[in-house]
Amino acid sequence: MSKSAVALYKPSSALGNRRVLYRGTPILFLAIFLMMSKEWIRTHTGITLDNASVTLGAAFICMLLFHRQPKRVFRELIDWEIIFFFMGLFVVVGALEFTKVIELLAHGLVQISHGSVGMLTFLMTTGSALLSTFIDNVPYNITMVGAIQAMEKTGIAVYPLWWALNLGTSIGGAGSPIAAACNVIAFGQAEKEGYKTNFAHYLKLALPLVAINSLITFGVLWLKFLH
Repeated sequence: MSKSAVALYKPSSALGNRRVLYRGTPILFLAIFLMMSKEWIRTHTGITLDNASVTLGAAFICMLLFHRQPKRVFRELIDWEIIFFFMGLFVVVGALEFTKVIELLAHGLVQISHGSVGMLTFLMTTGSALLSTFIDNVPYNITMVGAIQAMEKTGIAVYPLWWALNLGTSIGGAGSPIAAACNVIAFGQAEKEGYKTNFAHYLKLALPLVAINSLITFGVLWLKFLH
């Protein structure tokens, strides 16, 4: 697409049905509100909500309100490939936790760093950036949260590590087409439209930026927490 075509493109032209937008937006905000206030709801009403039931419930309501052909929705409009992709990723993370691999990973990091918070912060920042390039950053984050919690039990000051994990995985999320949920969806949609991206070519462009950004991030964390 040429620069002139991009300049002339109007995002509003992508709206196929404004009625669905106007009526669906309140449902979206309601779902977000329920996810944010689920602890308050549980404390004051005894009703337990989880993110999965809230989001699936909102999607089901939208489907009933706006689509008169549920079979067509399930057959054509839902991207089952992406759904099963993430199901597999979370199964892997659950297996790692169940088999104590996460705990072993935490102890391994502590041994490599000899308990140095500075070295752990470096490993967490750069390692998270590079690993989450090849592992979707959502399940990776879940995995490493367990590892940091295990480190905290050994008496290590983990506050800088939370920042290192968060920033490192955010940087790595741009490292490959499978590094983040939005990447998987965007590249999948682009491929459906006929725009296929070579995985190796993308890595060649993105990996140097991931490495540079992770080193800069570690420098900032060092000055902020460790200097």
